[in-house]
Amino acid sequence: VKAIQAQDVSATVKHYALNTQEWNRTGVNATPSERTLREVYLPAFEATVKDGGALAIMGAYNEYYGTNANQSEHLVKNILKDEWGYKGV
Repeated sequence: VKAIQAQDVSATVKHYALNTQEWNRTGVNATPSERTLREVYLPAFEATVKDGGALAIMGAYNEYYGTNANQSEHLVKNILKDEWGYKGV
């Protein structure tokens, strides 16, 4: 992320979060425990935001507990923005 953005372009990190397959990914409803979410699925994203300073994040197509992952208050507001301090697109 840092190397890309050092070239005056935004690195886009994708697919946040829980994109676990390519086939029928719009039909997946991911329901991991909070521990699994944070220990398995989110560490790489957290590092790109906190350590890498990612400027853009593309959301995943799947659902998270019945809500589109892009619209999940828990994933987007609580974790990505409030906890990690993400301010980008």
